[in-house]
Amino acid sequence: MNLKNFTRYSGDNPLVDDLIDSYVSWREQCSAVSIAYLTLVEAVPEDRDDAYAAYVATVDREERAAAEYRLLVERLQVSPKEVAAVRS
Repeated sequence: MNLKNFTRYSGDNPLVDDLIDSYVSWREQCSAVSIAYLTLVEAVPEDRDDAYAAYVATVDREERAAAEYRLLVERLQVSPKEVAAVRS
């Protein structure tokens, strides 16, 4: 993602607030994936199927959170011409 053309945050853009919330959610899901993976690799053989299912579900949630964050970033990006107009 290219953040060079990201809109300036003036404090009154609800999309930016949504973006920050989405980023936090994505990072929380990233942490959950790490925990689920550790649980999987440390699981005793009789618990591995359940641990694997939980890991896959956690990865799916992380992927959805990442996709939501990406969409919000794309909505807030502006063209280089718009950036130049704001700077002049």
